[in-house]
Amino acid sequence: MILLNLGCGPKKIPDMVNVDNEALFKPDQEVNLERFPWPWKNQSVDGILASHILEHMPDWERFLRECVRILKPGGNLEIAVPHYHDIVSMTEIGHLHVFTPETFKNLAEGIPNYWWKGREHLQPPVNFLPIRLERYEEVSLPKKWWMPRWVLRWLLAHTLGWGHEQRFYFKRIGK
Repeated sequence: MILLNLGCGPKKIPDMVNVDNEALFKPDQEVNLERFPWPWKNQSVDGILASHILEHMPDWERFLRECVRILKPGGNLEIAVPHYHDIVSMTEIGHLHVFTPETFKNLAEGIPNYWWKGREHLQPPVNFLPIRLERYEEVSLPKKWWMPRWVLRWLLAHTLGWGHEQRFYFKRIGK
């Protein structure tokens, strides 16, 4: 089984091929993920984790298309990005994009886009990707050791998304 951890940075995961373009992190495979096509063959990968990398990609749609190209049918793609309400998602200098649950609706099959209901004639042409959104989660990040519980509760209640991330779980469909 080939499982890729794309843009691993210093967080290497055992039993996965940890991929990054920074030699400093000593990845298992050094690949510039902004250059296409990637070195993996079509439909050769069983699963992909892209944790906190998509918001840094200049061409995130092409990044996603490459993920789909190399995934085997039935393969899983997990994407984690900062929560769109978190001010850091919009202000960190390396973040080029902000993602919401609506972001992928015009790209992936199996995601109903209710906005276009009754207005299908106005919908821009879309080249659907053969992936299906299996699950979406808003996940609380672990409490920091230095933060008292009451501070964490106040921040979560008053900063709209601080301490949360979004996770999208896709499955490759088709042949």
